[in-house]
Amino acid sequence: MQHPRTTTRLIAGALVLAVLASGTAAAQQPLTAGTQTHAVQRGDTLWDLARRYLGDPFLWPQIYKQNTAVVEDPHWIYPGEMLTISGGTAPSVPGADTPTTDVATDDPAPGTLGGLGENADGATETGESVFPRLGSRVIATESWRIDPQTYRALRPSEFYSSGFLTETREFTAGRMLGPTSPLQIGAVASQTRGTALLYASVSVEAPSGEKYEVGDSVLVFYYGKEIEGYGRVIHPTGLVRVTQTESGKVFGSVVALYGPIRAGQSVVRADKFSDGGKQRAVPVADGLSATVLGWPSYMELKDPLDVIFIDKGKQAGVRPGDVFELRRTPANNGEMADLMATLTVVRVGERTSTARVMKVTSPRIAVGVVAKQVARLPS
Repeated sequence: MQHPRTTTRLIAGALVLAVLASGTAAAQQPLTAGTQTHAVQRGDTLWDLARRYLGDPFLWPQIYKQNTAVVEDPHWIYPGEMLTISGGTAPSVPGADTPTTDVATDDPAPGTLGGLGENADGATETGESVFPRLGSRVIATESWRIDPQTYRALRPSEFYSSGFLTETREFTAGRMLGPTSPLQIGAVASQTRGTALLYASVSVEAPSGEKYEVGDSVLVFYYGKEIEGYGRVIHPTGLVRVTQTESGKVFGSVVALYGPIRAGQSVVRADKFSDGGKQRAVPVADGLSATVLGWPSYMELKDPLDVIFIDKGKQAGVRPGDVFELRRTPANNGEMADLMATLTVVRVGERTSTARVMKVTSPRIAVGVVAKQVARLPS
């Protein structure tokens, strides 16, 4: 049955796994203070609704769990369905951490995927896309704006899930050893064998010479394609919060899923996230010019929330929260360049930055397109 609902198997699958892992789904909850209702419209997604009502798109499992009496399959929501959305939320990723050292950047073994079965384009052996996509549609600007009371310039979920370039550095990475308890739900065992569910207990091996402590956050990832001169793509698959250390062994709980977490993937201490607060970026004159280097996958068309890498970073003065516009080169007749997309920088390296697409008017974006800085967060 065809339906305008478009979302990737990753998002839909992650929704199912998240709910199964957190316990038996409850029936639809009655309205309480701070609870809203939403009539599903054509083109709505749980991802969109979580961003609009809860202020964080990675909280879509919360909406699904509240509406299992209406939404039988998280692959599909239908126009006219009434969803209950609670105003009380918990962060989808930790807002604080206790790391004592920065991420180490020596003695890597980049490129070793440990037999995980990922392809060069960032897909797994099952064909799942590691990076969430919203399908081929373009979201109207009005539906994308966040309500003022929930606005945040930067969000932890965007920072940790977006990935980055190694910039030719070599990482000292540890290893994901895998779940520490067997699956309890036989119905999904064939689809999730070897993967860690949300909130699952897992074991990790710290990099040589490092020691993880209780409370540390660990980024789980694998290495993707290489962008010449700027290193390899780091594909995050999730975050693990360390809960126990014993006899040299490290155990933790999966607190965020960005893709399938499998034994053999790499782990590294998660970088600190700096909250930009509720400040909005202000226009700048004569902003920086950068160039599009590429993106994590090989997909040509870009949608809102997709990740793009540009060739300017800390050394050029780029900061998280900066806004760039992608424009076509003006024609010889002197006409103004066409606006293709608007980007918000979510992560900054020394020579490169990771940005999320916030609005698209021309989705066919090519490597080499000029990115012009048009706004930045007040310092």
